[in-house]
Amino acid sequence: MAKVFLNNISKVFDNKVVAVNHINLDIKDREFFVLVGPSGCGKSTILRLIAGLDEPTEGDIYIDNNLVNDLSPKDRDVAMVFQNYALYPHMKVYDNLSFALRLRKYSKSVIEGKVKDAAGILGIDSLLPRKPSELSGGESQRVAVGRAIVRAPKVFLFDEPLSNLDAKLRVQMRAEIKKLHRELGTTMIYVTHDQIEAMTMGQRIVILNKGEVQQIDTPLNLYNKPANVFVAGFIGNPPMNFIRGTITSSNGYIFISGNIRISLYSDSKKQLTGYEEKEVILGLRPDDIYEETTSKGLLKTQTFSKETLKLVVEFIELMGNESLVYGKIDDISLVMRAPADLRCNRGKSINAHLDLAKLHWFDCITEKRIEKQ
Repeated sequence: MAKVFLNNISKVFDNKVVAVNHINLDIKDREFFVLVGPSGCGKSTILRLIAGLDEPTEGDIYIDNNLVNDLSPKDRDVAMVFQNYALYPHMKVYDNLSFALRLRKYSKSVIEGKVKDAAGILGIDSLLPRKPSELSGGESQRVAVGRAIVRAPKVFLFDEPLSNLDAKLRVQMRAEIKKLHRELGTTMIYVTHDQIEAMTMGQRIVILNKGEVQQIDTPLNLYNKPANVFVAGFIGNPPMNFIRGTITSSNGYIFISGNIRISLYSDSKKQLTGYEEKEVILGLRPDDIYEETTSKGLLKTQTFSKETLKLVVEFIELMGNESLVYGKIDDISLVMRAPADLRCNRGKSINAHLDLAKLHWFDCITEKRIEKQ
């Protein structure tokens, strides 16, 4: 088992394209660590740097306290699972699983034992006589993971391994990989562009954008306390709503944006000290906007806004167990999560209220989270 440490790592391609910009990561032993961000944010490049497939332009990489910058990929004791399964098409599953062991001159009995153990863990015993062309996508992915398991590496590296699978199979394989992590107790570093995948799998997650770290935290903290507007908008489905407005304190703390006026809860007043008469960004999760007629019991509590917001409906997505309401207040677009039985025609308005205890505030200039004083 091993911890992985990246110290001030940068990667520049062709002396002009900055893929990774002074990254510091401290990945713990046996941790399931996820790198997530939009396309081009540098997450796969970081994985390749750890694996030794690329060399850093600047900085040092340590695996289990050993500097590995000058070590070849085969000497780093890591195993990588790629998006495309990279199975040898002419070899049977058994031969694909055992290939790396045969290269290392393991005895036949040791190879058989390791392949049998890996196949048992992944439930692919019956696939050993088949060739890759006879496998489904999910079966191919299991074989690719099994090929990494038989090597018993210090670190597993996963580069978007589920992106080629259909939605149902992705959910199943997420559970399989998490189960595998519990059983093996090995350090796993996982790259994905899917924030749901990241939130459901990672013990800790790093959010990347344009080659830079935006926040490293647990899934719950990323959702509840995003460090900046980018993280707040990236984590959550549907994403957070944002409204720019001004804080006035002439008659209690009030947030004003056009015709929107929201009298604030006491916790927000503490958080916004020093922002009186200044512009801020209000962040609203769709879950924290409530339709009046279906939430009467909740609206009696002190944390809910007294003012009624008139949300003009543009369209409603019925999700089965709930509805997502897309609408506007003046020219501000908002998404609200609502009960499945909510009925409202396009162009009609819904009376909405906010949970004031769940508001997020960001500085308008830096776009960083405004922390409580």
